[in-house]
Amino acid sequence: MYRGMELAGRYRLDSRLGHGGMGEVWAATDLRLRRTVAIKTVLASHLRDDRLAAQVLARFRREGEAAARLNHRNIAVVHDLGEHRETRDGGQVEVSPFLVLEFLEGRDLATVLHEDHPGGLPPEKVLDYGAQVCDGLAAAHARNIVHRDIKPANLMLLEDGTIKICDFGIVQIQDGTIGLTTAGALLGSPLYMAPEQLRGQTPTHSADLYALGASLYELLTGRPPFTADSAYAVIAMHLSTTPEPPSTHRPAIPPGIDTLITSLLAKDPVDRPLTAKEVAALLRSADPAPGPTTRPAAEAPETDEERHQRAAEAGDTDAMFSLGFLLANAGRTDEAETWYRRAADAGDTDAMHNLGVLLAGAGRTQEAETWYRKAADAGDSGAMHGLGLVLAYTGRTNEAETWYRKAADAGDSGAMHGLGVLLVNTGRTNEAETWYQKATDAGETDAMNSLGLLLENTGRTDEAETWYRRAADAGQTNAMNNLGLLLENTGRTNEAENWYRRAADAGQIDAMNNLGLLLANTGRTDEAENWYRKAADAGQVNAMNGLGVLLENTGRTQEAETWYQKAADAGDGGAMHGLGLVLAYTGRTDEAENWYRKAIDAGDSGAMHNLGLLLENTGRTDEAETWYRKATDAGDGGAMHNLGLLLENTGRAAEAQVWYQRAADAGDSGAMNNLGLLLENTGRTDEAETWYRKAADAGQVHAMNNLGVLLANTGRTDEAETWYRKATDAGQIDAMNNLGLLLENTGRAAEAQVWYQRAADTP
Repeated sequence: MYRGMELAGRYRLDSRLGHGGMGEVWAATDLRLRRTVAIKTVLASHLRDDRLAAQVLARFRREGEAAARLNHRNIAVVHDLGEHRETRDGGQVEVSPFLVLEFLEGRDLATVLHEDHPGGLPPEKVLDYGAQVCDGLAAAHARNIVHRDIKPANLMLLEDGTIKICDFGIVQIQDGTIGLTTAGALLGSPLYMAPEQLRGQTPTHSADLYALGASLYELLTGRPPFTADSAYAVIAMHLSTTPEPPSTHRPAIPPGIDTLITSLLAKDPVDRPLTAKEVAALLRSADPAPGPTTRPAAEAPETDEERHQRAAEAGDTDAMFSLGFLLANAGRTDEAETWYRRAADAGDTDAMHNLGVLLAGAGRTQEAETWYRKAADAGDSGAMHGLGLVLAYTGRTNEAETWYRKAADAGDSGAMHGLGVLLVNTGRTNEAETWYQKATDAGETDAMNSLGLLLENTGRTDEAETWYRRAADAGQTNAMNNLGLLLENTGRTNEAENWYRRAADAGQIDAMNNLGLLLANTGRTDEAENWYRKAADAGQVNAMNGLGVLLENTGRTQEAETWYQKAADAGDGGAMHGLGLVLAYTGRTDEAENWYRKAIDAGDSGAMHNLGLLLENTGRTDEAETWYRKATDAGDGGAMHNLGLLLENTGRAAEAQVWYQRAADAGDSGAMNNLGLLLENTGRTDEAETWYRKAADAGQVHAMNNLGVLLANTGRTDEAETWYRKATDAGQIDAMNNLGLLLENTGRAAEAQVWYQRAADTP
């Protein structure tokens, strides 16, 4: 770009204020309104590849749109968002988006510090400037917009003492390595970044407060909280080193300010102040004068709750909100509700929103809806999102979609995700994918997982795996579980197990169940039982059933029955079926029949087969036949086999053969054997031999014996002996007797006696 160049036929570039590897900042003239503005650009040609360029441009546009909705005296105004297109040699069109900002007359605080106060600004000025920054951040956070790059260079001091936060909406790649400063320089300095941001997690409001703490530290002392010879060393210090109090470098700083700054720099977000509103109040009430406090030494320091309570009772609505927030986080929801209501009644939209959240969490959705509507009507995008959730939950999908779209258009990434979920549930997967993608570009890890699910369900497993991995790497436990499922389904069980373990260790109960199933399937029953129990104790119904199966298979039928019962009572059809099996095995046929029927009603087709068996065994063959046929219609090979047996036993051999054949073709070795018997009994010995061999090769011991009999009867005694011996090795008593007969008939009476004895001794 060059001086005198016009963008979008409206903005003339006058002088370049700064530049870097990613873009430029220009002083420009708005030719339509005849005013001076600042223009920030991103040069797509400087990005590494087309894919990265597309991501950067999409995020620049989206965040520029979000920033343009911010209207606050402490935030630099975004007037416009546009694109400049230029055709290069060869016909390639290069797109450079730009933001039009208010032109600020003043200096950034980094310059003020280094030029005027290298040892640190006066504490009262730092407190004033910090409170103004908090006012601006509170307005942004209310719209779920996170700045992500608070630092002195992005805080502009105007001539009248007003602080303006700059660079809302300037693009940053999720890994934090790309960003634009107010002068357009490539940056992503670790000097002010929160530990969770440095780890690659999605920045939250708390990350802005951490960066503010680091900035105030530098403004007070003339140096950032951590310095080292390399960026990597600084990052390591942010992650693990406790900063020295500011007074270490400037002893005149009073203890109250020391405490506030170090609390903002807490490693864990939960240990930092809760909101920008709260920090603003703390900064305005802090005493900048050095020296001891006036409180007697023996008096215990005032707690955050006490301080908020005192201010709230004096009518401070910000304190009412902060007290409600603190109480809610401490699990004291009744008290929290009281203070949220007082703040909401006083017009605090954040309190209206949080009151809606609290009420919805307590199941009082109708009242929650009322407060969400009040906050949403006041422009709170988070409340718009919450209202959409309540409406969707209560079946009003059209209205829910309207509010999701409003919140999404206001930049709420959670609403983008919620809108995607709603669209999937109403069959509009293409549009859902678009919104999921927007939410993922904004760093919404839940949306990454949902996008993975959508892609997997539409057959794009490679893409699904990519998104599952991104979400899982960001700590999304549902994605870890879904990635494990995908890997297991594609034969990568070792890697699947690793992801199941990570999710299970993080408390994801579906992953505990899936890990138990994988371990059980690979013979590690003791460890499988441990994970099934953890998931079952947490209420995971499939794990209750899986634990029942494992206990039954290891001979602990009484305990298996207990877990089957729990899962069955929770509506699990497979557990109802399993409970029926245990009850039938222990002779309680009436109860078994009852649970089989419940399992069938719950959609378990396997229970149809076992209900048929129970009915046949209790003499109700007609009804048994009905259920066998229903099970065969559902594809149950065992039911085909048993239907064949029933038909043969009731004189319908021809039809029995059809069902034996179907079951045999489905791989049922018992049906292969019975088909062989039927064929042999009707004189078709060659066909019978074929099916006996198939069944015997599949390990069916009765077929081994029957094959031996057929071979002996057709003069092939050597091969008959071989199959008898295989059957006897598997404990088949008839084969022991038949082997004795063969041996006796071939002159080996002594050995025949041994086998007769074994057959006689075997129960």
